Amino acid sequence: NKISAWVMLLFLFGKDTYLARQKLGEILKRYGQLPKAKRNLQVLDCTEASLEDVQKELTTSSLFGEKKLLVLKNVFQNKDLSDALFEQRETLVKNSDTVLFFEEGEKSSHPLCSFLQEKAKSQEFKPLSKAGTLAFAYKELEKYGKAAGQDTMLLLIGETGNNLWRLSQEILKLAAFIGKKTMVREEDVK
Repeated sequence: NKISAWVMLLFLFGKDTYLARQKLGEILKRYGQLPKAKRNLQVLDCTEASLEDVQKELTTSSLFGEKKLLVLKNVFQNKDLSDALFEQRETLVKNSDTVLFFEEGEKSSHPLCSFLQEKAKSQEFKPLSKAGTLAFAYKELEKYGKAAGQDTMLLLIGETGNNLWRLSQEILKLAAFIGKKTMVREEDVK
């Protein structure tokens, strides 16, 4: 939920790390398109950051009116930090910057997670179904100007499952393997 035009909490989480990282990349790319003088990006891995580091970033305002984006990764892997942020949750809502929480893996049972799901603009990345994986594979092939029949794609997905990291790499290899041809055949997959 947008709190105002300049204040926003974002929460990206889920087991499908490929799609979650892809979304994070899209957000960072859009942010990077702001004029350099108008942006202030800070990324903290909370498995290594101290509570003081995070507090400093949350309370330090931009001096020159930059639009600050603070990315906090792996907050739920640091229980002390999660607890402290939950205690200060109202400060998060009132923060004048955009704070993006990025968490890969299982949904946390920590109360901060529930709070973020309720108050932040959140998106969960669940593993894709077989149909979703198939659609993803076709879209990946199109990136390289390639196509394939459904039997070929099902063979490929049979080898990779819904592991999008592996599937995207196999499609990249296939695109390179067939060269200038546009159709991927079952023989190519084998």
